[in-house]
Amino acid sequence: MSYSEENGQVVLRMSREDYGVVLKQELRRRKTKFWGRHYFITPRLVDWVHGDGLQLIYFTPLNTRPNYYVVRIDSKVSLDNSDEPRCAEQSPIRQREHSFTAG
Repeated sequence: MSYSEENGQVVLRMSREDYGVVLKQELRRRKTKFWGRHYFITPRLVDWVHGDGLQLIYFTPLNTRPNYYVVRIDSKVSLDNSDEPRCAEQSPIRQREHSFTAG
């Protein structure tokens, strides 16, 4: 694994083998505190992969908190909210929602 800086952001570069180790670590059971109570949670991996799938994001629907999902998205997708306003319209989540509603 190696770190570099691009556009003011620290970027982690890793091989596919390293990625597997990191993914396994992110999916392990852990203890968390939510609204003053302690819970044991096990994050779940979403089967759907966007692009190369080398970037991880966490998705937490309100009805499953404190549990969350780990989603693999393309490494070229910017997670910086200062990007152009159309960023949300082109996001993989929006594209996935559209595929369900576009008959």
